[in-house]
Amino acid sequence: RFVLHKQHLANESAAASRRLVAVVKDICGLHAQIASTPYLSLFNRIKDFQKDDLTRSLYEKRILVKIWGMRATVHIVATEQVTEYFQATKLAGGRHPLKLEPIHNKILKLLAAKGPLTAQELAGHIPHLAKRVKTPYGDMSTGALKLRELTQSTILVPVQPKGDWKSSLHTYASFKTWLPHVDLQALSETDARNKVISHYLAGFGPATAEDIAWWMGISKGAVTQALEEMRRHAEQIEIAGLDGKFVILKPDLDALRRFSS
Repeated sequence: RFVLHKQHLANESAAASRRLVAVVKDICGLHAQIASTPYLSLFNRIKDFQKDDLTRSLYEKRILVKIWGMRATVHIVATEQVTEYFQATKLAGGRHPLKLEPIHNKILKLLAAKGPLTAQELAGHIPHLAKRVKTPYGDMSTGALKLRELTQSTILVPVQPKGDWKSSLHTYASFKTWLPHVDLQALSETDARNKVISHYLAGFGPATAEDIAWWMGISKGAVTQALEEMRRHAEQIEIAGLDGKFVILKPDLDALRRFSS
């Protein structure tokens, strides 16, 4: 019940729509690999949620943004926290810095000139992008592959889709053009990782190092090192009936005791 309360899934912790961004922050982003999932997640957490609330926050107000984050999957995070999530998870799932190829540069140049476009629209200007190729992710067009590479590196971001809230037919924009005030290099990877782990513990803790490593998509060793650096702010506890050591933020200890009693 303690975690359900923090996740806004208990009746008494359901939020109002004006707190949409706060809810997204509280639950460490919205998983968005499937287009409809973040909407369903918010329907369960916000009493008066309307689909347009999320759509406007993403594409008009731009106070939320989609990036490839934890476990190398698409998440919606608060724009004010995107640097933290980018730096902390940029190598998650075996990703590595992208070495730009001429075709990547052609895509970037075209988007700079035309504004956001879909993969099909890009292929209309660069015919080579329509060619089908076999990839580790399955058979897809060259355009879809190159867009995936650019978005996985957060050089591009998926923006307003063609269609309704269930559509995955995104247009794409340069991150620097879409959010020109955000500096993705403003934090070191280490500082960002510690912040994101703290966010996770605030939303999901108490948790084990293994829990955190799986959720982020990074090694247990990296998590253990981060927890050691955070030891002034967190404690290890045991939970009756469960094996292992759990980590909890110190401010959460009293709240957990209240729920336990």
